[in-house]
Amino acid sequence: MSIFSSSVKSQIVDPVFHSETRCEFRLANRGESYLPTLRLGNLGLQKTAGNNNFYHHGPGGASVISRISLMDGNEELDSLRQAAQWLTFKALLKTNSENVNVMSDLEGGSVGWSAGATGELLSLEDKVIRDDTHASSLCTLDLRLCFPILNNISHLSTKLFPNLRVVVEYHPNSKVELLVNNITDVDGLKKSVPILIADEITDASLIATL
Repeated sequence: MSIFSSSVKSQIVDPVFHSETRCEFRLANRGESYLPTLRLGNLGLQKTAGNNNFYHHGPGGASVISRISLMDGNEELDSLRQAAQWLTFKALLKTNSENVNVMSDLEGGSVGWSAGATGELLSLEDKVIRDDTHASSLCTLDLRLCFPILNNISHLSTKLFPNLRVVVEYHPNSKVELLVNNITDVDGLKKSVPILIADEITDASLIATL
């Protein structure tokens, strides 16, 4: 039986603050423990007017992020500056198959090549930024790509870290060359309100083994 059916449940955490420049999430502190599989959902851009645009092909929806930090209160546990550039580099390290079949839709980037009917190489299509009625233009980001600490711990305990926060700093919309492919078509561009997806460990015996 999967631990996600018996010992772990996924929670959706809404931001306590969101603007065009910054977003902050806070994890509940009732003695919980979380797997290090934190991820952001509904990440990216939406448009309230104008034609569709496209994310930069490297970071996809994460092109909006300038810096992201994992905090315990005011203490920084880990952080990533120049997030979009780093995530583009990480995407280039993945296999072509993973980029084409998984990451293109999940993260919104278009790194990789597919094969045409006669064997020719075709570049991937960039993910379209649509209006605010289309969730299909939004992306997901695995925070283990941003925070190395999450790859080196078994779980996050709120007994040890009682004030866990994830703080996202955005690129300003005035620097559209960092966000989208077509910088001449940016009318109505706005940041989507993301969510934090956290996997809470509900089995006390499992926490004890960790």
